[in-house]
Amino acid sequence: MLHVTVDAPVVPQHVVRTADGMFVARGDLWLPATRVLHEYDGGVHRTAQAHTRDLRRDRALTAAGWTRRGYVAADLCRDPVAVLRDIDSAVGRPHAPARIRPWLSLLRTSTLTAQGRARLRARLA
Repeated sequence: MLHVTVDAPVVPQHVVRTADGMFVARGDLWLPATRVLHEYDGGVHRTAQAHTRDLRRDRALTAAGWTRRGYVAADLCRDPVAVLRDIDSAVGRPHAPARIRPWLSLLRTSTLTAQGRARLRARLA
């Protein structure tokens, strides 16, 4: 949703292939007209087995000419302007921090923030 609120076109679940058609990876979000994937990495990605798989996958993406940028909840909640900066850079547009305002409005009402959780508790009470 962050990408949508900052007017960044994305293609979800994009399949990356080598030049000869071999499967490399399926990316969370592809920024069209780039070779950049943005992905959300939850806690499951930090088990030893998942971490090993992820590192191999990252190397395969790099070898295929792709850039993978991974983000965690803290990035989206505490420093979304940094994510926006990455988006702006990838799509070749000037960085405009004010563009993050619609995301911040959504975030305030979500359960990702203390304020949003308090609103939910009040509504459920």
